[in-house]
Formats: sequence, C-alpha cells, structure tokens
Amino acid sequence: MTPEQLAERHPRFYHMAEVEAWPSIRRHGLLSACALAELFELTGDDLDRAVRRYRPKCLTLTHPVHGEAILRDQHPMPPGKIRKVIPATWQPEDWYFHVNGHAFLWPSEDRLGRIRQFYSDRDSIVLVVDANRLLARHAGAVRLSPINSGSIPSFVERDDRTYRPLADFPDKNEVAEIVVPVGIPDIADHVLRIDRIRGSETLGTMWERA
Repeated sequence: MTPEQLAERHPRFYHMAEVEAWPSIRRHGLLSACALAELFELTGDDLDRAVRRYRPKCLTLTHPVHGEAILRDQHPMPPGKIRKVIPATWQPEDWYFHVNGHAFLWPSEDRLGRIRQFYSDRDSIVLVVDANRLLARHAGAVRLSPINSGSIPSFVERDDRTYRPLADFPDKNEVAEIVVPVGIPDIADHVLRIDRIRGSETLGTMWERA
C-alpha cells in the first residue's frame, strides 16, 4: 500500500486519550508507553510494571517536572489469552513490551467507536488527525496492522510481523490500526480537531484548526 492509497481510503486518523493528556501530547508528542516511561525516568519495578507486565487497570505515571500521564489498561489481553496467540518462544511479557513500544491511531470512526464504549464511564478526548499531513512526514515510520492487536476475541496469531511497513501491506487488506514505533513527536502539527467525548456521545469540540 502506498501513502496515497492509505490517505485516500482513510483521510482521517483518530486517537483517544485522557482529557488531561493534551498539554503533554502537544509538548512531547504522541508517545508510546515505552517512550513515556523513559520520559518519566522510570526504573526497576516501576519500569517493568509500565512496559512489560499486564495492565488490568489504567496506570498513572508521575514526574516532578512532567506531571502525570495515564497509560490505558490492557484489560482485553490478559496473559492467559496472550499465550494462545503468540509464538511458542515468546512470553506474554514480550508481547506487552512489543505493543508498548508503539503509538496507535485508529483508521476510521467505526474502529474508534468500538473502543469508545470501553471508556463510557468517564470523559475522554479524541484527536482527529489529517492523514495526508502525517504521512507526508512519517510514511517511512508508519506501520499497519490487519487486526486490533490489543484485543484477543478472535485468537488471531500475532508476532513482531503483525505491524507491517506500508510497502509490505497488501492494499486489498483491511487496515485495523495505524502504528508508529516510539511515537509521533510532532503530532500537534497534524491534528485538525479535538473532541471531548463520553462513550458514544460527543460532548463538544475543545479545539479546531483554523
């Protein structure tokens, strides 16, 4: 798939985050869990808990300079389920570490809508991202996934080839996730709008590019 084909099929990408996350995202970029752990200078057991262990609940990171950041839970992929869909040479911790090394965007409002329901008990924000803008700078880093890699309902096998470069992704395949290793430091340059939501309800627009 070419960047042009991806942007034509999915002109907008979406990312859902905690309401308080935007100032940090604007300042540091949309970072993977591993990159956030490095920024927040986690070490030892705190680092392992953030990037290598199962997170059944959201995890709040704190830092004297950077404040707070919240890592979303990994409730849909407990170790018992993960073991059934990863290579025999991997442990669940290897998969969590692999996933946590990437930042994620949804390719459509339909895909976004499926995750919105999991967090309907509180407000969140949705970053609406211009695909052409982002791909013009980051097409070489972007990876595509044919599955929702953070959910295990279908028990589809996954490994370090699940996230594929654009050139290796068949254009006939459905795109389930837009994935970028480490993160997107300039994501604010590509955001068109920020909506405040609760579940399926859009509460309003917090910011919109003029």
